[in-house]
Amino acid sequence: MLRFDYYGTGDSMGDDLDADIDGWSDDVREADRELRARCGGGETIWIGMRLGGTIVLRAAQRAPDSLARLILWDPVLDGPRYLEHLRERHVSTLERAFSISPAPAPSELAKDPAAYRDEAIGFALSPLLREQIAMLRPTAEHWPDRPGSIVIVTDPDDVDGSDLSAVCDADPGRVQVTPVRHGIDWTGGSSALVPGQAVARLVQEAAVTR
Repeated sequence: MLRFDYYGTGDSMGDDLDADIDGWSDDVREADRELRARCGGGETIWIGMRLGGTIVLRAAQRAPDSLARLILWDPVLDGPRYLEHLRERHVSTLERAFSISPAPAPSELAKDPAAYRDEAIGFALSPLLREQIAMLRPTAEHWPDRPGSIVIVTDPDDVDGSDLSAVCDADPGRVQVTPVRHGIDWTGGSSALVPGQAVARLVQEAAVTR
């Protein structure tokens, strides 16, 4: 197993403003090459969560033949909705974080659609990354042509999960939907523990061979 930080995140080189979905897709393919080099070849399985799942999908459009399976947990397909969610969560975090409320309040400033677009909960959002995310749409049109090799793990009770299920239902021969009611708030900071049943399902899907 190989887990890595994208360029501009975590312990990797670069900073927030270097974020680029296309560049991160290259990172995924490079990580795949590194893993196979260390393990002596063989097939690989890519697992991505939220925006990481979206990046994995993008990377898989030019994936090596050794890629056996994609497992995506709640990937982001509706870019505009995701950006607005990040903006709302950023504003609510600001209001909770200040011991003395600023004037005007963040919620008042947030009424301006152009406000709070350059940062998301402490991380900078570059104009390029915002543009790339804004172009994402809930469709399977650009998904890789790998019949039966894409597994979507999602919570059907969530609005994004409903959209994902609808997209997958339109192409059942290529995509498998695995519903898992997990209740995780991906940007809330209060869901530090990942539900065991969700992890177990990911492991189960990863163990499936072609």
